Amino acid sequence: FPSHDTTARFLGGENAFKEYISAEFNYPSRCLNESINGYVRIRYNVDRRGIVVNCRIKEISKGCPEFGIEAIRVLKACPKWVPATYNGKNIAAWFEVPISLSVFK
Repeated sequence: FPSHDTTARFLGGENAFKEYISAEFNYPSRCLNESINGYVRIRYNVDRRGIVVNCRIKEISKGCPEFGIEAIRVLKACPKWVPATYNGKNIAAWFEVPISLSVFK
């Protein structure tokens, strides 16, 4: 695995990325009504232009598959990232992110 000069990053950093996900995520109504906590781990690529592509579900809570569909929607709608660079050139970079949300009563 080659070392990157810089890694791809969400504008504003990791906390801004977490805030974006919480703000944009629409908890699936069936899971909310049935008090099912949602969990998904998604692998995705930030391409050379800084666009999130190739979102794939790696793990998901079995009780709420809709959670994964919504997580992919949110990631695909993500604002452009600052792309990773290697030897001064933009390169694609893979990431995995866990998204875990609970139903609060």
